Amino acid sequence: MNPNNKEIKLTGEETLKIIASLDQFVRSIDRIKTYYSDPSKNKTQEEEHKAISSYICEQKIREELALLHGLLCTKLDLSLGKDGLDDVSRVCQANTYWSSKAQETNQNPIFDTWYDTHLIDLKTAVINEFDYLYHSFKKKKEQVYGLSIILDNDCLTGYTAVSTKQSLKTIHQNYEWVAEEWCYVSDEDDIVYGLSNFIDVLIDFYDTQIVPLFKKGFDYESIKQKNLNLFTKAMKEAKCELVDKYGSEVEAMAFFLTIPGEPKVTYNSALTINNSNTQKLKELLEYL
Repeated sequence: MNPNNKEIKLTGEETLKIIASLDQFVRSIDRIKTYYSDPSKNKTQEEEHKAISSYICEQKIREELALLHGLLCTKLDLSLGKDGLDDVSRVCQANTYWSSKAQETNQNPIFDTWYDTHLIDLKTAVINEFDYLYHSFKKKKEQVYGLSIILDNDCLTGYTAVSTKQSLKTIHQNYEWVAEEWCYVSDEDDIVYGLSNFIDVLIDFYDTQIVPLFKKGFDYESIKQKNLNLFTKAMKEAKCELVDKYGSEVEAMAFFLTIPGEPKVTYNSALTINNSNTQKLKELLEYL
């Protein structure tokens, strides 16, 4: 860093101008995202993106941010360093800018092939987890009403949990649909191929295929969405097979995904996985 840039001075008026402009942008985007993530509004991600795009254009956010960028640059010494760059150019080298070039995942068919190949593995893991938990509580004469896979924010790790009508009364009262509060989880040592086995494969895929892309500025969001879609599809197919196996008792249960703090994931996955006429699904959606 240029020694002259270790400290810069802004007037009170300049500082308030920057804060006001950023406040307008940040709060507005937050309001848009809050509105479109409300399950009761039944809005799609595409509609959310269009609303954000319209707001940016209508309010001339690009122009406003360009003014702020220019204001801050005037406070800096932009002399070139030994590498031929000024401080702003140097620090911005790490930025990832929009490009019309297709994402790397779309250029590499190995990704789609991997997901297609491992769908059956994940479905098998879900079925095995359910079978173990279902029979365990059947012996105890407890009735399962919900099953959830609780995922981390990156959709890389997770575990299976179920709740029964009996546990709702005695263990986690008032948490009927808060899956991360459910205490009944599977014992991986008793399952031949369960979710933990699939997670090991998924993490290996992440380490070997995805991590190297980060050096190129890869956006992980596309992989997170692929993982989320994979878990949703696997749970849907697993439930269909389990309904064929056990009948209406399983049909009446609510299967869904959980990412703590992201109720939209629960809402969308539950709608996709379960029969829309299922009473427990309706109760879950009403809770959300």
